[in-house]
Amino acid sequence: MEKKYPQTRRDKIATGQKDSWSDPTKRVEQKKRIEAKRLLKATTTDRIEPPVPFNIENARQALIDEMKKLDEQLTKFEPLVKRRDKLSSILGELNNLRGNCNDE
Repeated sequence: MEKKYPQTRRDKIATGQKDSWSDPTKRVEQKKRIEAKRLLKATTTDRIEPPVPFNIENARQALIDEMKKLDEQLTKFEPLVKRRDKLSSILGELNNLRGNCNDE
């Protein structure tokens, strides 16, 4: 919805805009104001703040809990790791035997 200004007001606004762009010093000032507004907008939108104050103790406890969960999951895989290591050592022995057979 566009505002309806009287013609005299529109003329005054247009004249002010023309004056600011015709005078080089006013042009520089206006560019500085525009740049300052742009920078202000950029800094406020980039800033991310948590909705509640950051509690270090809660974060620490959450990390400890997560590490415990991971440790529990790793213990399930421990027998598989041992079996793999055993198979790997057997393979190494077979490779040695094959190498010894090729030497003879």
